[in-house]
Amino acid sequence: MQEKEEEGGRKSRSKRFNDPEFSFGKKSLVYQLNRGELKDNVSKLLEKKKDTRDEDLSKPPFQPVRRDDGQDGRRNDRRPDRPSNYQDGRRDDRDDRSGRQPNRRDDRPQDRFRNRQHDRSAQRPTFSHGGMNAMRTGARRELEDGDAPRRRFDSRRSEDDSSAKRTSDFPVSIQYTTAASQFLFGRSVVKAALKNSRRKLYHLYVYQGSNKNSTKDDGWILAMAEKKKVKITIIYENDQKLLDKMSKGRPHNGIVIEASPLPQLPLTGLGAESSEPKGYPVYVARQSKEETEINGTEGFIPCRPGSPRPLVLLLNEILDPGNLGAILRTARFLGVSAVAITQRTSSTITSTVLKAAAGAAEELRLFSVEDPVAFLDASQKAGWTSYAAVAPTAGLRKDNRQWTPESVEDSKPLVKEPTILILGNEGSGLPYDIRKKATREITIPRLVTSSSVDSLNVSVATALLCNSFLRGVQEPFTLTEKLQKEARKADGGESLF
Repeated sequence: MQEKEEEGGRKSRSKRFNDPEFSFGKKSLVYQLNRGELKDNVSKLLEKKKDTRDEDLSKPPFQPVRRDDGQDGRRNDRRPDRPSNYQDGRRDDRDDRSGRQPNRRDDRPQDRFRNRQHDRSAQRPTFSHGGMNAMRTGARRELEDGDAPRRRFDSRRSEDDSSAKRTSDFPVSIQYTTAASQFLFGRSVVKAALKNSRRKLYHLYVYQGSNKNSTKDDGWILAMAEKKKVKITIIYENDQKLLDKMSKGRPHNGIVIEASPLPQLPLTGLGAESSEPKGYPVYVARQSKEETEINGTEGFIPCRPGSPRPLVLLLNEILDPGNLGAILRTARFLGVSAVAITQRTSSTITSTVLKAAAGAAEELRLFSVEDPVAFLDASQKAGWTSYAAVAPTAGLRKDNRQWTPESVEDSKPLVKEPTILILGNEGSGLPYDIRKKATREITIPRLVTSSSVDSLNVSVATALLCNSFLRGVQEPFTLTEKLQKEARKADGGESLF
């Protein structure tokens, strides 16, 4: 067995334990303390410490030495009628620094309790190594007998002042008018809410500090809030953090308004378009009483006279609130009729979405859809055509189901029928069941095939596709707009804005 260990280069446990080169054997600290050289050294230290402790306990109690003031005869004066604190070397009440007259009768309970505590501390034996304890006891007694009440009052006052200062530094908790209230912030968002919103407006907060840069919109917002009888609160520099808390640290331009949630009518499908009145009905899903108070039950969506057939966006699982806000802003700018958002794993209409939308969410018709496939099926039966936006592929399909923006501009589908444009989330796009249910697919071809960028941001793709559908089909309904359009054509083409 030993030969095998030597041939393999390994040693047995006993050899490794006795090997002086190994630190875990006899050279280890545990072995030295239990059986080695350190055992005797530790025993000697413990015995020495024990002897020192016994010597300290055998000494007489420590007597504090009073200052020599030329009256040494008083040191040995231990008459029985003297108080105990005099015998212990402590000052009498006549030597009290506070300058008060000694109180011979301890009529007050707190005085009797305090003196009783002094007597107990005086009778407690103190040893030589505890001289510092005697000094602490004397200092504590001097504070209690003399300046303690006044000092406690001063500290309490300073604490009150500091707490008041801290209270002014931090904003008070936000007060909500209702449990479902939301805070809208920023000039454009608040202005759109006061002008076009279908919300209930509760409370307007306006910053009026010395560093405020006022604009014309601020005056309009205040005037409109007073007209709509919205409660107005002016915020100054000390309470500016209240606005920061309401906006969750995002830029608010010194204007925040509390309002009810944005109406988002739940739908199961879109109805057939009608010309008189111009618009289309919707199939409203079941709602609770609270949801009905916010969303309403309107079953018909009117369209602007002179506008083309309605274009509705169906957003499936858009996760990023910034992208959702940008899509709403684009939809409103280009003239989209409404936006439907799927309920599952989609971003909700938060304050971040509203800020990114720059007021567009207050003017758009917003719907919520629980089952997008059933929604498309019901809408297509009512005459709607759906286009599913997909990523560009290597070769376009030849079954005429996949269109490009150029083919959309050439055919102008909004002239013939109402349309639903479906867009998927930022990562995986549209699922297979939705792509299969759509009438056609549409993609934006990649012009540079060698690039590593294989797709566009969903908000950018939405802008390009919406522009393709609505380009050339928007007809102004006033004479002024017609003249302006003809003038732009005569000058050499349409302008971008």
